[in-house]
Amino acid sequence: MNFSLYLFYSFMCYLCVNVYAADKISEKNESLFVPTREWQIVKKGTPIPKGLHVRHNFETGKTEAKLIDINDKSEESMENKEENRGKSLIIHADELQKEEKEKLTNSFSKIPIEELKLKLKNIKSDEMKPIQDKIENIQKKFKSYQELKKEFEALNMNISTETELMKDFFERFLANKDFLNLKNHDKKKVKKIVDILDDLEYLIHQIDNAQVFIDMGGLTKIISPCLNSTNDEIKSEALRLLGATAQSNPKVQAKIMETDFIQKLLHLLLTTDNIEIKSRCLFAISSLIRQFPIAQKVFFDHGGLEVFAKLLDGNQLQPQIKIMNLVNDLLIERKNIIEFNDDEIRRQRIKAYSSTNFEKKLLMHDYCLELINFSTKVFRNIITGNFIDQANELIQTIVESIITLNSVCEIEFVKVRNTLLPLINSVLNIYKKRSLINENEDEKFEDDLILIFEKLNALLQSSHDEL
Repeated sequence: MNFSLYLFYSFMCYLCVNVYAADKISEKNESLFVPTREWQIVKKGTPIPKGLHVRHNFETGKTEAKLIDINDKSEESMENKEENRGKSLIIHADELQKEEKEKLTNSFSKIPIEELKLKLKNIKSDEMKPIQDKIENIQKKFKSYQELKKEFEALNMNISTETELMKDFFERFLANKDFLNLKNHDKKKVKKIVDILDDLEYLIHQIDNAQVFIDMGGLTKIISPCLNSTNDEIKSEALRLLGATAQSNPKVQAKIMETDFIQKLLHLLLTTDNIEIKSRCLFAISSLIRQFPIAQKVFFDHGGLEVFAKLLDGNQLQPQIKIMNLVNDLLIERKNIIEFNDDEIRRQRIKAYSSTNFEKKLLMHDYCLELINFSTKVFRNIITGNFIDQANELIQTIVESIITLNSVCEIEFVKVRNTLLPLINSVLNIYKKRSLINENEDEKFEDDLILIFEKLNALLQSSHDEL
């Protein structure tokens, strides 16, 4: 090899080494963080020199650093600090360590040695006390897992044995069934049967066991024999059980309609003088026919409204109030049909209610006339000084009945207008005077009565003018 070729190869080797070294230096410089007086993002894994102002943004996950400005130690205004509080953590590495050491030294230097030892000794109990208090409060508010487990087990047991419990009541009743037909009733046995009926009534309200009661033959095995009993207390409890079974339960209502219970109830209404039995009987009828046009038709066809009209011609106020309220509600049912949004449902309802001929039978059985006679008698008693302190509910029911039935009974009401209006005005004046001198809890109720009396007065006068 000649000397010139040797020089060429040597130069090339030198050049390659320098290029490689330059690349390494460049790569190393890129991995170093070069601080300035402005915030810069520090790449993950990049080392930074000591004595910088460093902060970490917890929302973005980025770390930033810059040189500490000696002339402005605060670095940020109080407004910016408040704005960034919770968003970023600002770190002055050297100064922070120094301040923490000074605070720790100062705090301990101010505490005597003996007191410091005592604090160190009790530090565990002091820290645990708030936690223990919280645990105790939670235990007071909430039940333990074992307690909850026992309660759920008991609940599941009750649900699974309700049918068995009803069967037990049936067996206990049937064991005493023959006693119902005896003329002389032992008080203990009467109480035993009444308690069974009361327990069944309570059970029927739980998770709606009415259908189960009907399917087990409750109507024929229990209620019918009780209604045939000569003991009024047993009859009364059986009527309450029947009403609770049928109440707001269309399936049960339809099942009862397959029997002759409506006829039995109407017969009982006419033959008993016991006010409680009549009231319970009306409760059972009401539960059977409300919102159920088919049952209403059967009731009307068997003279239900005629029986109601006869009962208004009497002196038993409690049953009479129930009768007027039920008739009012049946008429309101029909008026509310227009509120159904579904055209097909509304059409079916109109057809079902039309088939009952309710309005025609009110007139046919003189219910409107008996209502007027009853109202006239009550108003006269009030004017002469009777019923003043105990008749508010009765008066309200009468006035609301006349207002509700005016569309059906308008002709009959106008016929007695000259007799009825002076009585209404006299009673109205009595209540107006009472409202001026009385200041008691019935004051608002009496004010409401005055309003509906005035409404009735205006209604009867306008009806007469139209005719």
